[in-house]
Amino acid sequence: MKTLADELKEEGFEHGKEKGRIEELRETVEKLLEMRLGELSSDLTDRIGNTPREELVEIRDSIFEIESEEDVEEILHE
Repeated sequence: MKTLADELKEEGFEHGKEKGRIEELRETVEKLLEMRLGELSSDLTDRIGNTPREELVEIRDSIFEIESEEDVEEILHE
């Protein structure tokens, strides 16, 4: 039988894993955008750093349609 402490520890561990996955996704999106567009503006880099997972996935999935930072901004404003 799990104790409350065990459940809280497990919940914290899962939360940490999810945060790690999101950070990895952010890094991947940023790298893909740099490969596609060249050096990114500091404004866009900052925005990506604060973008929720769902929008990061949308950017990643749209990488071949993205031709400019403005295209990324459009995704972030939807």
